[in-house]
Amino acid sequence: MALFPKGVFDMAKRKRYDKEFKLGAARLVIEQGYTRAEAARQSGVAAWSIGRWIEHFRTNGELPPDGKPVPEAEEMQALRK
Repeated sequence: MALFPKGVFDMAKRKRYDKEFKLGAARLVIEQGYTRAEAARQSGVAAWSIGRWIEHFRTNGELPPDGKPVPEAEEMQALRK
């Protein structure tokens, strides 16, 4: 006899996002000047996830290193004000 009814743990499975989705969400922050919270709301994920993705892509060289300004981000931030 099963301890738990069938399907109880199906809801606990994590969502998996492909690389393009993660990179797109990270670029909202890096290139377009969104905050992590804004990008999270836009993408439907947690802000801490985006932070981890940014760190990962910076380590791999797919995003510019921290502290290196991205001209597009500065321009987009100025336009949103």
